[in-house]
Amino acid sequence: MVERYLDVEVEGFDRYGEPVNINATGWQARILQHECDHLDGTLYVDKMIPRTFRAPENSSKPLARGCPKLGPR
Repeated sequence: MVERYLDVEVEGFDRYGEPVNINATGWQARILQHECDHLDGTLYVDKMIPRTFRAPENSSKPLARGCPKLGPR
């Protein structure tokens, strides 16, 4: 799990060099932040909340105490 803003504004340029401005919320905001991290050379494992790391064999076990619940808010 990576903490992300719920609302973001992204400014940039499209493939033709024209300025674009995107206001995003929810899932789209999360995806934009994830992709901007890649542009900065950051992977989600660099930013994840360590106590939320889960190996596949542990995915059915409860989260550690104090972890935010997974899923939509």
